[in-house]
Amino acid sequence: MNTDFEKFIAPIKEINELTVKNFEAIAEMQIKVAEENVSLGLEQAKSAANVKDAESWKDYINSQAAYSQQLNERIIENARDVVELSNSYNTEVQKIVKGMFSA
Repeated sequence: MNTDFEKFIAPIKEINELTVKNFEAIAEMQIKVAEENVSLGLEQAKSAANVKDAESWKDYINSQAAYSQQLNERIIENARDVVELSNSYNTEVQKIVKGMFSA
């Protein structure tokens, strides 16, 4: 009887462990993104504070295009990472569920 219960609960436990691992990975990604965004925001604030004349204003405005491009690239990269993690999670859960019904 105990063995049957262990067989029943094993895949559920495996899915739970996988879910926790996935949540941890997403949390780490979010922390990394938050740190990067704070760093970029501080850089932008410092750059804006250094505007003293028309030439420095021009330099600041030109740097905004590079900043926007960098931000967009990071957003795309982060989205890819989340999709990859999600796909991996779904694949693993499907394997576990299929294993439950094929045993």
